[in-house]
Amino acid sequence: MSRFPNRRVSIKDVASAAGVSLQTVSRVVNKSANVAEPTRERVLQTIHELGYRRNEIARNLIQGRSHSLGVVCAGLDYFGGRQINGGITAEAEIQGYSLLLKEHQPSDPTPPDTFVQSLLDRQVDGFLWMLSDNTADHDQILDTLVKKYGLPVVAMVNPRNPDVPHAAFDNFSAGLMATRHLIERGRRRIVHIAGLPRSWEAQERVRGWRVAMQEAGLPAGDDRLCYGNWGPEGGVAGLQELLVRHPDLDAVFAGNDNTALGAMLEAHRRGKHIPQDIAFIGVDDTKGAGWFFPPLTTIRQNRVEMGRQAVRMLISMIEARFAGEETVPVTNYVHPPELIVREST
Repeated sequence: MSRFPNRRVSIKDVASAAGVSLQTVSRVVNKSANVAEPTRERVLQTIHELGYRRNEIARNLIQGRSHSLGVVCAGLDYFGGRQINGGITAEAEIQGYSLLLKEHQPSDPTPPDTFVQSLLDRQVDGFLWMLSDNTADHDQILDTLVKKYGLPVVAMVNPRNPDVPHAAFDNFSAGLMATRHLIERGRRRIVHIAGLPRSWEAQERVRGWRVAMQEAGLPAGDDRLCYGNWGPEGGVAGLQELLVRHPDLDAVFAGNDNTALGAMLEAHRRGKHIPQDIAFIGVDDTKGAGWFFPPLTTIRQNRVEMGRQAVRMLISMIEARFAGEETVPVTNYVHPPELIVREST
C-alpha cells in the first residue's frame, strides 16, 4: 500500500525516502549516466516501493513539447492503413511518443487542413502525412506546416516539395518489376488496371508499366490503360472495359491485389483460364493473395517497416529541432519492391 494514499507520490517524496537530492532522482528517472550505480539502484528501489510515476504532463510543459505525433491518414482500411499504422504505433511506443490520429476519407468533403489545425491545437511535435492524394492543395498544407509553424513533417508519399522528407514505397519500381515479369513470361498484350487517377501511387505504377512496355517495344497507349478505385469492383469494370478494346489481351497488371481479385473473378465468369489465357499480377501481397484462384503473383511491400522508418525519421527531426539545430538535412527512405511469384503468371 502507498505511504501517500491521498495524493500522488512526488519526486520530492522519492528523494527524501532515498536520502538523495532532487537532481539525482531526476537523473535516474531520465536515465542519465552521471549517477553512481549503488545510488541508482537505491533510487530505483525507492521508486518501486513508493509507486512513483513520472508526471508526463508536467515534464512536457517544462520542456515545451508534447511528445506526441500527429498522424493524418485516409482511414485504416485504405492505403494499407492497418499495416502502416501498426509500424507507426510500435515504433512510437518504443520511442516514448503518443499518437493523435485523424482520418480523412477520400469522400470526406472536410478540407484536410481542418484536421491539421485540430492537431496543431493539441501541440503535436511533428506530423506524419499518410494521405495519398498528391495534389497542390496537400502540398500547400505541408509547406505551411514546415515554413509557417516550423514543424517537422514526414510524408508517406513522395511530395513535390523537396523540403518535406518522405518514407514511401518505390511504386515506380513496383510497376516496372510487375510488367517486366509478365514480359519475361512471354506476354505481349499487357494491359493495366490502375488505382484512383489522382493518386500518386497509382500514377507511379502507371509510369513503371509504360517504361517497361516501351523498353520491350510494346504498345502502352491510353487505350491499354483504365483507372479503378483500388477495390475489386474496379477490377471487374476495368477488365470488362479493356476486353472490349482488346479482346486478345493476354496479361493484366492490376494496380493492387484487390483490383486483381475483381479482374480475376470477371475472367472466370467469361470462361478465361488463368494463366493460360490471361496472366495476372498485383501489388501489395495482401494476406489472402496466396489463396486467390489461382494464387496471385504480386509485388510485396513491407508497410510495417515503412511505418517504423517514418517514425524514426520524424523523431530524429524533432530531436534536432529541440536541440537547437538550425538546419536538419532532408533524408528519404524508399522501400524496395519484392516479386512474389505464384500460379497466376
